[in-house]
Amino acid sequence: MKIRPIPPHYNFPIQPLEYFKPIIVEMDGFEGAMTIKVGKYISRWHRKDGINDLKKCRDFLNELIDYEEEKLKMHLQQEDGEEE
Repeated sequence: MKIRPIPPHYNFPIQPLEYFKPIIVEMDGFEGAMTIKVGKYISRWHRKDGINDLKKCRDFLNELIDYEEEKLKMHLQQEDGEEE
């Protein structure tokens, strides 16, 4: 595998993906993907695309929040059905 040089906006002591790998193993695929996206944009916004990266971060975070709220809603509905 060819190793690409690290762009300046990702030149950190630890790469965002390396930081998030052990965290996302407990998540489902969508949760993990959104968490990595949020981490990617929040870690580079001040070095690359400024407010646009912050907006992308917000968009992915909102997607994750919506997803988690829907999961919670379904879980609570399932619990209500079991109590009847």
